[in-house]
Amino acid sequence: MCIRDSINAEYMGDITVSRTGGFHGSGKILEIMGNVSGYVFQAPGYPTVYWIGDSIWCKEVQEAIDTFQPDYVITHSGGATFQGSGPIIMDIEQTLTTIKAAPAKATIISIHLESLDHCSVTREALRKAVQTAGYSETKVWIPRDGAYFELTPKN
Repeated sequence: MCIRDSINAEYMGDITVSRTGGFHGSGKILEIMGNVSGYVFQAPGYPTVYWIGDSIWCKEVQEAIDTFQPDYVITHSGGATFQGSGPIIMDIEQTLTTIKAAPAKATIISIHLESLDHCSVTREALRKAVQTAGYSETKVWIPRDGAYFELTPKN
Protein backbone atom coordinates (compact mmCIF):
# COMPACT_ATOMS: atom_id res chain seq x y z
CA MET A 1 0.00 0.00 0.00
CA CYS A 2 1.35 3.42 -0.95
CA ILE A 3 1.05 6.21 1.59
CA ARG A 4 1.27 9.70 0.15
CA ASP A 5 2.81 12.61 2.03
CA SER A 6 3.08 15.94 0.25
CA ILE A 7 6.02 18.24 0.86
CA ASN A 8 5.95 21.76 -0.54
CA ALA A 9 9.41 23.27 -0.33
CA GLU A 10 9.38 26.85 -1.57
CA TYR A 11 12.98 26.78 -2.74
CA MET A 12 12.39 23.52 -4.68
CA GLY A 13 8.93 24.17 -6.03
CA ASP A 14 6.10 21.72 -5.51
CA ILE A 15 7.53 18.30 -4.66
CA THR A 16 5.45 15.27 -3.72
CA VAL A 17 7.13 12.52 -1.73
CA SER A 18 5.21 9.25 -1.52
CA ARG A 19 6.29 6.63 0.99
CA THR A 20 6.08 3.05 -0.26
CA GLY A 21 6.35 -0.28 1.50
CA GLY A 22 8.97 -2.99 1.35
CA PHE A 23 10.59 -5.83 3.27
CA HIS A 24 14.14 -5.93 4.65
CA GLY A 25 14.40 -9.69 4.06
CA SER A 26 12.01 -12.59 4.39
CA GLY A 27 11.24 -15.34 6.88
CA LYS A 28 12.89 -15.21 10.32
CA ILE A 29 15.24 -12.35 9.44
CA LEU A 30 12.25 -10.17 8.51
CA GLU A 31 11.01 -10.53 12.09
CA ILE A 32 14.29 -8.95 13.22
CA MET A 33 14.85 -6.44 10.39
CA GLY A 34 11.21 -5.46 9.83
CA ASN A 35 9.50 -3.50 7.11
CA VAL A 36 11.21 -0.65 5.30
CA SER A 37 10.16 2.38 3.32
CA GLY A 38 10.91 3.41 -0.21
CA TYR A 39 10.14 6.83 -1.64
CA VAL A 40 8.76 8.21 -4.88
CA PHE A 41 9.74 11.78 -5.72
CA GLN A 42 7.55 13.77 -8.11
CA ALA A 43 7.69 17.39 -9.23
CA PRO A 44 5.88 19.08 -12.10
CA GLY A 45 7.98 18.97 -15.26
CA TYR A 46 10.57 16.55 -13.82
CA PRO A 47 11.05 12.80 -14.12
CA THR A 48 9.50 10.59 -11.44
CA VAL A 49 12.09 8.84 -9.25
CA TYR A 50 11.37 5.71 -7.20
CA TRP A 51 14.01 4.93 -4.58
CA ILE A 52 13.19 1.39 -3.44
CA GLY A 53 15.50 1.53 -0.42
CA ASP A 54 16.58 -1.49 1.64
CA SER A 55 13.90 -3.82 0.29
CA ILE A 56 13.95 -7.16 -1.41
CA TRP A 57 11.65 -7.74 -4.40
CA CYS A 58 8.07 -8.00 -3.10
CA LYS A 59 4.51 -7.15 -4.13
CA GLU A 60 4.83 -3.70 -2.53
CA VAL A 61 7.70 -2.87 -4.90
CA GLN A 62 5.67 -4.15 -7.86
CA GLU A 63 2.67 -2.06 -6.74
CA ALA A 64 4.78 1.09 -6.47
CA ILE A 65 6.18 0.55 -9.97
CA ASP A 66 2.70 -0.07 -11.36
CA THR A 67 1.20 2.93 -9.53
CA PHE A 68 3.85 5.56 -10.23
CA GLN A 69 5.37 4.41 -13.56
CA PRO A 70 8.73 5.94 -12.63
CA ASP A 71 11.30 7.30 -15.05
CA TYR A 72 14.12 6.26 -12.70
CA VAL A 73 14.21 3.33 -10.28
CA ILE A 74 16.99 3.21 -7.69
CA THR A 75 17.74 -0.25 -6.31
CA HIS A 76 19.96 -1.38 -3.44
CA SER A 77 21.43 -4.38 -5.24
CA GLY A 78 24.29 -5.59 -3.06
CA GLY A 79 22.63 -8.88 -2.09
CA ALA A 80 23.46 -8.27 1.57
CA THR A 81 22.72 -11.11 3.99
CA PHE A 82 22.69 -11.15 7.75
CA GLN A 83 23.45 -14.08 10.05
CA GLY A 84 23.00 -16.74 7.36
CA SER A 85 19.72 -15.29 6.07
CA GLY A 86 18.64 -14.91 2.50
CA PRO A 87 19.09 -11.44 1.03
CA ILE A 88 17.98 -8.46 3.08
CA ILE A 89 18.30 -6.18 0.04
CA MET A 90 18.04 -7.08 -3.63
CA ASP A 91 20.49 -9.52 -5.14
CA ILE A 92 21.20 -10.01 -8.85
CA GLU A 93 18.07 -12.09 -9.52
CA GLN A 94 15.78 -9.63 -7.75
CA THR A 95 17.42 -6.68 -9.49
CA LEU A 96 16.79 -8.35 -12.87
CA THR A 97 13.16 -8.92 -11.83
CA THR A 98 12.88 -5.22 -10.99
CA ILE A 99 14.36 -4.21 -14.36
CA LYS A 100 11.85 -6.42 -16.16
CA ALA A 101 8.94 -5.03 -14.09
CA ALA A 102 9.89 -1.38 -14.60
CA PRO A 103 8.36 0.66 -17.41
CA ALA A 104 10.25 0.48 -20.71
CA LYS A 105 11.07 4.20 -20.34
CA ALA A 106 12.71 3.71 -16.92
CA THR A 107 16.41 3.85 -16.22
CA ILE A 108 17.49 1.60 -13.35
CA ILE A 109 20.24 2.89 -11.06
CA SER A 110 21.74 0.09 -8.99
CA ILE A 111 23.62 1.18 -5.88
CA HIS A 112 24.58 -0.18 -2.45
CA LEU A 113 27.08 -2.58 -4.03
CA GLU A 114 30.41 -3.37 -2.36
CA SER A 115 29.48 -0.80 0.28
CA LEU A 116 29.10 -3.12 3.26
CA ASP A 117 31.02 -6.21 4.27
CA HIS A 118 27.86 -8.33 4.08
CA CYS A 119 27.12 -7.41 0.44
CA SER A 120 27.84 -10.35 -1.84
CA VAL A 121 27.09 -8.72 -5.22
CA THR A 122 29.89 -6.80 -6.94
CA ARG A 123 29.44 -4.15 -9.58
CA GLU A 124 31.18 -6.39 -12.08
CA ALA A 125 28.93 -9.40 -11.33
CA LEU A 126 25.80 -7.28 -11.68
CA ARG A 127 27.13 -5.67 -14.89
CA LYS A 128 27.73 -9.11 -16.42
CA ALA A 129 24.27 -10.36 -15.41
CA VAL A 130 22.63 -7.23 -16.83
CA GLN A 131 24.52 -7.61 -20.13
CA THR A 132 23.72 -11.33 -20.32
CA ALA A 133 20.03 -10.49 -19.80
CA GLY A 134 20.25 -8.15 -22.80
CA TYR A 135 20.06 -4.77 -21.07
CA SER A 136 22.26 -1.84 -22.06
CA GLU A 137 24.33 0.43 -19.84
CA THR A 138 21.86 3.21 -20.60
CA LYS A 139 18.98 1.07 -19.27
CA VAL A 140 20.83 0.01 -16.12
CA TRP A 141 23.42 2.34 -14.62
CA ILE A 142 25.79 0.88 -12.04
CA PRO A 143 27.68 3.96 -10.82
CA ARG A 144 31.22 3.94 -9.50
CA ASP A 145 31.92 5.40 -6.07
CA GLY A 146 31.44 9.17 -6.08
CA ALA A 147 29.43 9.27 -9.31
CA TYR A 148 26.30 11.39 -9.49
CA PHE A 149 23.62 12.38 -11.98
CA GLU A 150 21.37 15.39 -12.37
CA LEU A 151 17.69 15.25 -13.15
CA THR A 152 16.80 17.59 -15.94
CA PRO A 153 13.30 18.86 -16.66
CA LYS A 154 11.20 16.83 -19.05
CA ASN A 155 10.88 18.30 -22.52
